[in-house]
Formats: sequence, structure tokens, C-alpha cells
Amino acid sequence: MFLLISTSFLSLCLDQLTKFLVIQTPLLEKTRGHFLQIVYTQNTGIAFSLPLEGTILIIISILLLSLGLYLAVHYLNLRLKSTQILIGLVLGGSLGNLIDRFIKGSVTDFITLGNFPVFNLADIMITLGIFLLLLNYKKLSKQKD
Repeated sequence: MFLLISTSFLSLCLDQLTKFLVIQTPLLEKTRGHFLQIVYTQNTGIAFSLPLEGTILIIISILLLSLGLYLAVHYLNLRLKSTQILIGLVLGGSLGNLIDRFIKGSVTDFITLGNFPVFNLADIMITLGIFLLLLNYKKLSKQKD
């Protein structure tokens, strides 16, 4: 469990640090590459700038986070270091975006790839963590059969 907690804490800190740096660096609003772009924006919607605002969004976020943690604890092997790290990524990223919502009413997004909507480091950690957890679960399920 130490690995899960420390990964969550580190993920949360990295997320908040990158958002702080983007907010404190006004020139980033104009930084553009050919494919990767750094564009500061405040997202009042859900993931990938899909529209959904207000208190209902916070409630849905908390419910999804709670459901995800419940499923992880009951269906995944928490003794595996990889599982602890991946859950830590999801938890840290989720808490990072949730903190933004509580404090500012929006989430700081700043990364875009091509025509893809703007996102942040927390979104990467959440998406990567869930994807790899599903792959890991599928792999372990096949080994049991």
C-alpha cells in the first residue's frame, strides 16, 4: 500500500506543479509546435473539454472515483506493485483535477496534440492508468484460466 499512496501523492504533486507553471508562464499561451502545442485554458467541462458544468460534475467525478476505487480493491490484486502504481496514477490524477474543480470551478488544461482537445498531465495519468489496469487485469485473467 505504501507504493500506491506514494505514487498517488507524487502524481498529484506533478499535476499541480505543471498546472502552476503553466498559469505562471504567460508566454505559454503562444507556444505552438507542429503537432504538440501548449495552450493554457480553463476547462469547465469534463474530460477532453466535453461540456458539463457545475455541481453535478463534481458529484459525478466523486462517484466515478469512488466506484473505480471500489472495483480496484475488490477485483485487482493489490499485492502486485504494478497494480499499486497504476491505481496510484489514476487516484493522483483524479484528485488533481478534483482539487482544481473545488478551488477554481474548472480544470487547468494546457496540452494539445494536433486537433485533439486540450488536456493536462492528470488526464494522461488517469487514461494511462486505467488502460494499463485493464490490460493487466485481462492478462492475469487469462493466466488463471
